[in-house]
Amino acid sequence: LSLRELHPGADADLELSFASLAQALAVGFRVVDIRNDDEIAAAPLDGVECIPLKRFEAGEVALAEGDAYLILCARGVRSRHLAQRLRGRGVRTVYSLRGGAAALTG
Repeated sequence: LSLRELHPGADADLELSFASLAQALAVGFRVVDIRNDDEIAAAPLDGVECIPLKRFEAGEVALAEGDAYLILCARGVRSRHLAQRLRGRGVRTVYSLRGGAAALTG
C-alpha cells in the first residue's frame, strides 16, 4: 500500500484506518497527535509528532507542502474536524485516523 493508492484525489475520504501506528508510518505519513498533554501522558505513542489541537486553533502551526499527514486524537472526532478545516485551507494530503488512538492495536 502506498500514499498514491491512499490518495486518489482532492475529494478523497477524510478518514483512514490502520490497525497499527507502524503501518501508517511505513506508508509514509507524518503522524500528528493532537491530543491534550494529559491524554498523551496516559497513553503515549512512539514515532508521532505531538502538536496539541489548541496550537492549530491559534494558527501557530503550518504544515509542510508535499508531506502527507495522518492526524489522530483519542477517538477520531477532533482529528476529523481538524482534517476538514485543513482541507478547506488547501492542505490536500491530510487525513484523520478513524477511531483515533483507541483504534490502534500495536
